[in-house]
Amino acid sequence: MSEFSQLKTLLLKKIAGNKTAFLAFKKAAGNFALREFPGRRMDDELPELLFEATGYRYEKGDMGGGLPGRVRALSAGQAGADRNVAIAIYLLFMKCPEYHHYVPLLEEQLFGTDPDTKHPVSIKDALGWEPAGVAWRIEREVFADRNFSRKEAIASLRSKGQPFGDQKSWLLHTVGEELKLGDMCSFSLFELDGARSDDELSLFLEVSALSAPDENGYRYGFNKLIVRLNFEGRHKPLLAFNLSFLKQTKVAENCHAILMDSGQVRRMCLSAKSGYLDGRFDFREMGHFFRLGPLSEPIDFSGQLTFNCLEESLVYRDGKPLPSANKSRLMALVNSERHSDADSVFGWRVLCDQKYSVRPNADGFGGADNG
Repeated sequence: MSEFSQLKTLLLKKIAGNKTAFLAFKKAAGNFALREFPGRRMDDELPELLFEATGYRYEKGDMGGGLPGRVRALSAGQAGADRNVAIAIYLLFMKCPEYHHYVPLLEEQLFGTDPDTKHPVSIKDALGWEPAGVAWRIEREVFADRNFSRKEAIASLRSKGQPFGDQKSWLLHTVGEELKLGDMCSFSLFELDGARSDDELSLFLEVSALSAPDENGYRYGFNKLIVRLNFEGRHKPLLAFNLSFLKQTKVAENCHAILMDSGQVRRMCLSAKSGYLDGRFDFREMGHFFRLGPLSEPIDFSGQLTFNCLEESLVYRDGKPLPSANKSRLMALVNSERHSDADSVFGWRVLCDQKYSVRPNADGFGGADNG
């Protein structure tokens, strides 16, 4: 039985005597889906996501305005709105990290709140069930205490002995972060499904590249960014990149990525098809960025998000470069960081510097956890 079928059976049995709660749940699911999948994304992207993540297949050409019509009926609170679509959206939000923040909001409609904690009752507590992989518990922990960061939420879960993702022997920790243009650019590595075995760890990539207005209100951004990793020489043989990225990969509508090979160094390049990069680019669906293993000892490494100041990397939407005066003000911020001689000569500048440590699960390592 698929996870969608399991969830549907459990929910319908649970809400048999509480149709008001289920109606509120369906309305919330419709509203959240409309928010996340506007316009053509509802027709082109959502059906595929629902099938890939949940096993639920929506056949195009159905009556009622197709999938957009079904979602609008949900958001309007229509009693006869398609319950299958609502349940599939709920499961999709549980399965995909970028939508985890909706999970407790939907569960509050279905299961109410705990009278002692005043927090939404989770599906695990209400039905004794959850989908494979429980990293989404982190978002519930954040929801329960809005002062929590994601890193603090993970630390809280671990202190309670609760797992997230698969149980594994090795964990990734973020131990340092430097941002030069944090409002525009950042990146992070994260675990998703965990190690394939006790001595291997798969890590995924997320890059945020946002546009900003100039003094006249015209928006500009970076048209190309590079993610590079720095490992000690003895650890490089443990590093295995996902070679599918050697072919140009479409990450989003205006973002392509390719793994560039330069001798023993590989870098991930993100570039805009036109204009500039503008969004949060999650590579999870494209697969892991790289694997580490076999692991036998702790590993420390760093990663940087960089751009080349000698190229026309900062552009307006039409591709025209940012004027020199505007670029100089930004470069003054970026250049406040020390760079290696080679980087300076060839024009590379670091926008975000992350320091990571991979440690055994029972190591008691005190660094900040990666979220």
